[in-house]
Amino acid sequence: MSLSKKLLLMAIVITLLMIATGCGTTESVLTSKVNPIEKGEIRVLIINRGSSYQKKFTDTNMISEMIDNLNHVNVKKLSKDEDIKVLDSGNALAKESTITLYFLPADNGQPKSEAILLTEKELYLPDIKSMMGNNRTISYLNDNDEISLRSIKTIYSLAQEVTKN
Repeated sequence: MSLSKKLLLMAIVITLLMIATGCGTTESVLTSKVNPIEKGEIRVLIINRGSSYQKKFTDTNMISEMIDNLNHVNVKKLSKDEDIKVLDSGNALAKESTITLYFLPADNGQPKSEAILLTEKELYLPDIKSMMGNNRTISYLNDNDEISLRSIKTIYSLAQEVTKN
């Protein structure tokens, strides 16, 4: 086999390995890079559970804890098809187990960030800036690294605790 054929074969094998192992796919970023929020700016946290429950919180310690944990979650950008699948064409948002968090600067302000906890292991993050535009909302889903999963579980548990009837 000639050197050029060997190099070509090696390039093909490396490319296939990168595709198979996930290298070259969307890079992970922290949620704070997608929707940066300053703890001092957020005065109100609204928590929705499913489509039937909503509660407003102004406890700065709880809000800070939620933001701190949220800022430790790594996420990857979703394609349009992945987005539809993750949200089950929107049906996932109506489940009672789904918890949506809205971080606002004031009672009547626009959200600075939004996070949707589909389960205690799955965080869906819509890009708040893209929500304001006319194009498709860009969205992200958490990585399954230990720190991200621990942070999501903490947020989910805290949100469940404070929204108990």
